[in-house]
Amino acid sequence: MSDTLPLGKKGVPMITNIVNDTSTGDFYFKYHHSAADSISMMNPDDMDSNVVAIASIMYLVADAE
Repeated sequence: MSDTLPLGKKGVPMITNIVNDTSTGDFYFKYHHSAADSISMMNPDDMDSNVVAIASIMYLVADAE
């Protein structure tokens, strides 16, 4: 999240994927923006949960006045 944190601090609405990781983000930062950064590194259950959450939020936003 460190690459998007300045946007959040300026009030830009953000959505964060939730994954099982250490408190310091060791898993995320080991692969993020590296040659190993690929969809195969994601836990399928985490991915399913994130897709459901983001789709639900987008539905609510689209349906809001």
